[in-house]
Amino acid sequence: LGSDGNFRTTQLLSTSHVIAATPSGRHILIEGSGCKGGEAFGAYLCDVQTGQGSGLLPQHVRRGVTLSDDASHLAFHTNRDGVVPFDNNGRYDVFGYEFASGRIRALNVGPEGWLGDAAAYLVETTNTRAYFISSASDLLPGAEGTLLYASDRATGRLSVESVDSTGAAVPILAAAAARGGAALAYRLATGEWVHRSLADSRIVPLLGEGDAAAASRLTLASDGASAFYQTRAADEHQAWKVVPGGAPVRINRDEANQAFPFLSEMVPSANGRYVALQEDTPAGSLYRVVDTTNGATRYALVDALSVLSVGNDGRTLLVRGIDSTLLRLVAP
Repeated sequence: LGSDGNFRTTQLLSTSHVIAATPSGRHILIEGSGCKGGEAFGAYLCDVQTGQGSGLLPQHVRRGVTLSDDASHLAFHTNRDGVVPFDNNGRYDVFGYEFASGRIRALNVGPEGWLGDAAAYLVETTNTRAYFISSASDLLPGAEGTLLYASDRATGRLSVESVDSTGAAVPILAAAAARGGAALAYRLATGEWVHRSLADSRIVPLLGEGDAAAASRLTLASDGASAFYQTRAADEHQAWKVVPGGAPVRINRDEANQAFPFLSEMVPSANGRYVALQEDTPAGSLYRVVDTTNGATRYALVDALSVLSVGNDGRTLLVRGIDSTLLRLVAP
């Protein structure tokens, strides 16, 4: 592993499938039996430093899952019925799960206590909120169109978060949320993406009509200060980074501004400076870790099925090796 062969490598776990990970890489959800406390095959929350597992999670927690940064809870969406007693609509609904209590509760619930009258899809989970998109008409009074909602973890209270500068709800096409809880991004019905700071509710352009035309979805860095997305032109995947109010910068380029073949996966560090990009090479795919401030390649990884997290220093990575082992890599 590593283009210079000087990585310090620690094998953490052996697992068949990683469901989700915190941005720091400290905690992961796995499907397997690699954690202590995981006596039977199933889904577990694992502390990768200690290898200690949480015990078996509910069977519904497998797909469409996001994990809070502090690993205290998760949210997921599913179209399976019976997750909670009144869940029998056959639609996608959003649920929260608390690790300490083992409690599951529905999140897309209106004031009458019933699940919304349209499907809901999870966007992201922070330490205090879960964000989801729904076109339900009965979640909040006056709700119209497809909106971004937040469910407060402590109170269960719903709020509309796709709003304009006056605070009025606006319909959207897609949304993203920073896992650190600092910002949101949403794509307006007109096609443009905007960035909303949750510290001061300031809304600024993120991608204009021309740039946004090819960006159906994007990912916010955990700190909310930058966004990442990909486009496809002439059978070529392109990776991009943009900051609020700035111009998009193509990031699958090296220090000499030469493009390298990019496949589809990108994993930014929490501060957005570094990103792991899946690169297509004659020998197969590898991951290149790039400094987005100058295009410098920190290193390239081979024999990795996926990169789960990139440290803010660009040196520490959590990766899944080709033999399904979970590895922590520390570069020189």
